[in-house]
Amino acid sequence: MKTDLRKGRLLESGFKILEIVDLKELDSVGILAVHEKSRAEVFHIYNDDEENLFSFAFTTPSRDSTGVSHILEHIVLSGGSKNYPIKNAFNILAQGSLNTYLNAMTMSGSTIYPASSLNEHDYFNLMSVYGDSIFRPLLSEWTFMQEGHHLYFDERGELKVNGVVYNEVKDAYPTIDSYADRWITKSLFLDTHFDHEFGGDPDHIPDLSFNDLKKFHRLHYTPANCKIFLAGNIPTEKQLNFLNERFFSSLPPGKKVEGLPKIKRRESPVSYTVPCPLITEKKSTVLLSWLCTDITDHYENMALSILIMAIKNHNGSPLNKALIDSGLGEDISPSSGHRVEYREVSFTAGLRGVSQRNREKVKNLIMNELERLEREGLPKEEVETALIRAEFFFREIRRSGGPFSLNWMTKVYNSWLNGAEPWNTLLFLPAFNEVKRRLKEDPRFLEKMIRRYFLENNHRAFIVIEPKKGFKEEKEAASALKLKEREAALRTEDREKIVKKVAKLQEYHQEKSTPDTHEIIPHLKRDDLEQVISIQRKRLIDVHGLPMIFHPIYTNGISYVTMLFPLDIFPIDDYMWMPFFSSIAVSMGLPGMDYTLVSSLLAKTVGRFSSNAGCFSLLNETAPIIEFPGGPFDIRGRDWVSFSFRALDEKIGPAIDLAYRIITEADFSDLKRLKDLVLELKNDLSSDIAYSGAHYAVQFSKRLFSRSLLIDSLWDGFDQNIFLHKLISLDIKEISEKLTSIQSRIKKAGVLINLVGDIPINKFKKSAKILSSFGPPMPRNELYPDYESLLSLSAFKPGKAEVFTSPSLEVSSASISIKSTKYGSPLNGAEFILSHILSTGALWDEVRVKGGAYVVEVFSEYVNNHFTFLTSNDPNPIKSLQKFSSIIGDPTYYKNDSLSEDALTKAIIGTYSVVKQPLSPAVKGYDNFIRFMWGISDKQRLKNIKNLINTTRDQVYAVHEHLAESIRTAHESGLTYPIIVAGREQAKKAAKELGVEVRHLLI
Repeated sequence: MKTDLRKGRLLESGFKILEIVDLKELDSVGILAVHEKSRAEVFHIYNDDEENLFSFAFTTPSRDSTGVSHILEHIVLSGGSKNYPIKNAFNILAQGSLNTYLNAMTMSGSTIYPASSLNEHDYFNLMSVYGDSIFRPLLSEWTFMQEGHHLYFDERGELKVNGVVYNEVKDAYPTIDSYADRWITKSLFLDTHFDHEFGGDPDHIPDLSFNDLKKFHRLHYTPANCKIFLAGNIPTEKQLNFLNERFFSSLPPGKKVEGLPKIKRRESPVSYTVPCPLITEKKSTVLLSWLCTDITDHYENMALSILIMAIKNHNGSPLNKALIDSGLGEDISPSSGHRVEYREVSFTAGLRGVSQRNREKVKNLIMNELERLEREGLPKEEVETALIRAEFFFREIRRSGGPFSLNWMTKVYNSWLNGAEPWNTLLFLPAFNEVKRRLKEDPRFLEKMIRRYFLENNHRAFIVIEPKKGFKEEKEAASALKLKEREAALRTEDREKIVKKVAKLQEYHQEKSTPDTHEIIPHLKRDDLEQVISIQRKRLIDVHGLPMIFHPIYTNGISYVTMLFPLDIFPIDDYMWMPFFSSIAVSMGLPGMDYTLVSSLLAKTVGRFSSNAGCFSLLNETAPIIEFPGGPFDIRGRDWVSFSFRALDEKIGPAIDLAYRIITEADFSDLKRLKDLVLELKNDLSSDIAYSGAHYAVQFSKRLFSRSLLIDSLWDGFDQNIFLHKLISLDIKEISEKLTSIQSRIKKAGVLINLVGDIPINKFKKSAKILSSFGPPMPRNELYPDYESLLSLSAFKPGKAEVFTSPSLEVSSASISIKSTKYGSPLNGAEFILSHILSTGALWDEVRVKGGAYVVEVFSEYVNNHFTFLTSNDPNPIKSLQKFSSIIGDPTYYKNDSLSEDALTKAIIGTYSVVKQPLSPAVKGYDNFIRFMWGISDKQRLKNIKNLINTTRDQVYAVHEHLAESIRTAHESGLTYPIIVAGREQAKKAAKELGVEVRHLLI
């Protein structure tokens, strides 16, 4: 990519070009400019990518734990601005945008506002609203109360606190792992900006005043403190002209805020014992952490990352192996690893599930192992593996939650916001090649780093996270007492002021924007939407008698392989074992080779190797038997265990051979390893429920709508939690025998192969000859379990409601699912659009804005015939469910509310943007495979897109009537009832109101 701009040139926009950088590695040009009047800086990665991204970033160091930067981030995109004086401007913008990413994020020392789009007109619409909201927000007190915090009196007249951010962070640390994550930072950065809760602490958020928030905005949200990142193919001059015209020509420059300083190094190590809630058991997490080097030193960080991969990248790495084999704890702490999100990077190693007598032993073991590695030298194969994996991740074309350029943005800001050139930490190859050169010149290069960063580095912390009985109750009591004391100090006039303010806030919420006001927010038209779909080719191929689906697509020399074995030939009693088997099978050793050696071999051979149990629905009576070149095979609408890996094309042979060995020979006779894995999986699931209560509520609420959804719930829901706890009580030999039995059947079940990549087929066939011994998938037989048989496996039978709680839960989530239109109906598009209207409109207003829930979402999944509502971090889940039921149950709601043609157009555009999100090559191929297995044709996909774009108001009303009837008959059908996952007190309250018993989840 080339540019006509030159260093030193002053443009008509007032921007001066400071530097032009050749980013050959990214097939791009880097252009750095400064607006001379306002001092705002811009860095553009200019290339031929049509998915353009911008982001405004500000240095916003935290000086307390009131969460001021986090709350301000919410407010500037919720409360309107000078040129867009409308409530929830961010939400209205999302309704009518083709954005591929739309977000804002508060970091430890910065706040970033990124957005992207494939449409240039839409891109500048986004930039216009974002920039105006950032630099010229209205900052009303009512938005501050809504998004930040406000006091109110509940139905019993007791003083309480509410607010979206307050509810979001109320249970920020629900598990021992989350406490470990937090204290790694606190221990290394004590008495600095990083010591504060930049997202906000519920005990301190109410201390933030509205005036303090406005002062924070005036100080930090200035052009001189703004760094703008751009990526994509829109010419730099065009973007700079826009930025000058809309913002910087008329804004005072303000002052640049100093970035976070480097940490003064300690002269001696420190130790902390930190209490946390007693959730699963009394054992502790024990960690040793080091502060290492500056985030802007790209070469040093590359070398450090290679070193860390060499010593603990996988279970066979020396440090991980020493920790696991020691028996001092149950498993490696998930908090271990290399952290690069702060001003200076850190490294942590440790164990979870450590008894009191073993704490010091863990610390000594880590130090002794590092001393041994420094003295004896790192295993050469581990260094080689680390280099291979680093190069693999560099070559892989990834898209995680947004454009690939988001990854570039993060790297640029790591450097730029900390005083270095924006491209300083961007490129991979220069630093990587320098590390390889140093390794060649000095065989002890990495060993010297061990001494410098770990053995002789006294800025380290020994951390014990200790579960304490009653800790959570004490904390809750302390918070309640603080609020009681505040209430007791209120004078009569103070109480009246609170009541009046809440009433005024409610009035603010009731104010409705007029259609004319909504027109202020720029948006596209239906004519801007292309009635086309992206078609990914596929080929049905015979591979030594095996059926294979091949998706030819450029993947930069990486092959993505999935091998699927049918499970529906197993007896029903084996079904609950399948997720456990799939997790364990890829984590054991092989005959004559323990799991650490297998782990090392995997790390050297594949980018990732995983296994999963899952199933596919069969749509529209699609034929289950598919004709391949090798014959007809029964593959659709079945249950499978899949083994997946990604590998460099030049390593495809060894990768297939190793995968084959693991599938056929995984050794379940290592009883100690097996026992460790059982505990690890149980701990992980218990922790996940605390983090992701909303996910489990949704899984449960939709489980009765199809056979595949029921299996999803059995395999990835509360029933699996119960199953794993039952396993703990079994004799480990019995578990080993069961897994061996399942493995022997898997080997005889036959295989279906899915391949995504651009590898020559003949090369793949030659490498895959060993797989022919599996044979093609066996057809389903009389063992195939039907819906009723599967339901009998669940500990939870259909009822009128379910309320779940766990000691790890504090905030609440809620979900309910109702029957949707069938796939292929002309109303599918209207239903998808209605879910978008509800998520960004009525339910957003009622549940998030007024109710204070952090997440509110409605989504339609007509493939599996359900329409689902969910909330998370919700202070009143019962009320939220009632709001959903009342709005969905009233088919005249939008008729009476007169859904305008303009509002419908915006909803169509917003929905279209979700459907048309760009995908990475690997995901494109896998999605193509999923559609094939479901029986969704490209013809049907095109029809769906056209139906969506051409949706009428009458169709939206019709689908609403359908859903209203669905919710009216829900309880009679037994398919639908509300699900709540909540903390103890909220669960009691909800269960009483719903007339059910509280279900206590096992931990």
